[in-house]
Parts: sequence; C-alpha cells; structure tokens
Amino acid sequence: MTDLKAKFDLAEQYTLKGDLHSAIAEYQEILKCDPSLIQVKANLGDLYYTLGEISAAMTEYEDVVRIKPEYTLVLYRLGICYFRATKFCMAIEVFNDIIHIENDLYMAQYWLALSYYHTGQIQKSIDAYQLLRKKKPDTELGLYQLAIVYKAAGKHEQAIECLTKLLETDPSLLSTNYHLGCSYLGVGKINEAMKHFESVLEMFPEHSGAKREVQALNSDQEMLNSYGVQTPHNNDKVDLTANYHMQQAYKGFALLEKSFDYFKKQVNKEDS
Repeated sequence: MTDLKAKFDLAEQYTLKGDLHSAIAEYQEILKCDPSLIQVKANLGDLYYTLGEISAAMTEYEDVVRIKPEYTLVLYRLGICYFRATKFCMAIEVFNDIIHIENDLYMAQYWLALSYYHTGQIQKSIDAYQLLRKKKPDTELGLYQLAIVYKAAGKHEQAIECLTKLLETDPSLLSTNYHLGCSYLGVGKINEAMKHFESVLEMFPEHSGAKREVQALNSDQEMLNSYGVQTPHNNDKVDLTANYHMQQAYKGFALLEKSFDYFKKQVNKEDS
C-alpha cells in the first residue's frame, strides 16, 4: 500500500509539472495492482481528457460510475465527453441523471439544453434553457444559447429580446450583434438588421456572415433603385418590411419582374 501511495504522489507531481504522459503511466501501474481505485480512474480520465483522448477518458469515467453511480463530478465529465464525441443522446441521459441527483448543478442543465439542441429537440432545448435561467438568472451564456435556439425555432421576437438584453451589458459582443441582425431579418426589420451587421463589420471587417448579409441587402436596394423604388427608413412600417421576404422568395426563383412588381405594390400601399 505504501508503494501505491508513493506512485499516486509521483503521478500528482508529474501532473503539476505538466508531464501528463508520465502521470498516466504511474496511474496505470497503480491500477494493475488495484483496478477498483475510483479516484485513480477519475484522475486518469481527466488526464486523457486534457490530452484530447476522449474515447480513453470515457472508458475511465464509465468505469468509475459503474462502481459509484452517483459520483456527479465524474458523471458531469462523462457527459461532456459524450457531447464532444457527438453522442448527444447518451449525453442527454447522463445530464438528466445528474440533475436528478443534484438539481442545483446549473451547468448540467446548460449542457442538457445544448444536447437537446444538437438532436433537433428544439422545444426541449428551449424548456431546458428556460429552467436554467430560473436556476441561474444572471447566466449570460445560457441567455445567449437560448436566443440561438429561439432563432433556430423561428421565434425571432424572443431571440431579439434575449440578444438585446445581452447587448445592454456589453454592446461589443460580436456574435450577439450578428445573430441579432439575423433575428431582425427574421421579422422583416431590414434597417435594424443592417445596423447590427454593420456593427459587426466595424469590429471585425472580415466576418463572412455579416459581409454576406450586407452585400445581399445592398444589392437588393440597388436593384430596387433601378426600378425606381425607394425603401422607407421607418421600421414601424411592418407590413412593408415583412414583405421583403416575399420579394426575396420571388427573386430566389429568378422571377425578378414579379419580385419588384410585388414590392412596388407594397410601397404604393404605404404611400397612399
């Protein structure tokens, strides 16, 4: 037992020095003598995870939870491994187990919501993020991801509400500005969308998504101008801006004449 303790101490020293492979070798020697030492297995799993050897980390963590099913810290790390390995259904099962054991572990709720999202279970993802917000109202990460799921579900107004709240704290959030621009497009508020895309490009001129959206919107405006149509700068004209998407749909079928005829009719209605 003294030899095992010495090897354990040596493995920890190697870990502190950053010599992870030597630490792994020492832990493996310990497990040859006593395979039931769950702390050694947990430490070994952590080292494999740090080295990016996800499959090996999963094996060690799985061994630990077979011996001690309610070891929530190892369960949590196992869930992360499943997520990184794109085994999202297995991750969902693990994170649900954690929440059942310790309901206040809000990061397990976060990963559960994210796993639901990646399996296409959008409403379950929304529900999980909303529960996370109740448990941890100040979590900006949860609020951001909730907005992304709302956006994916086509619930753009809810996404706008979440993203706007984030920008109140920090207006320079690049991805938040971009997704807010996309969400404003989703409700037809073109000028608001352009404002946020341009904010993104001011911060990061090479942002491909924002560049693409700005170029598309400018191109649409140029084509409208060539037809003598000036789009209004009043975002309250919801009926007109919402019909932007009908115009886009016609254009997508290369029906340009029909597209501009439709758009001009909407402009005339607003002007009359």
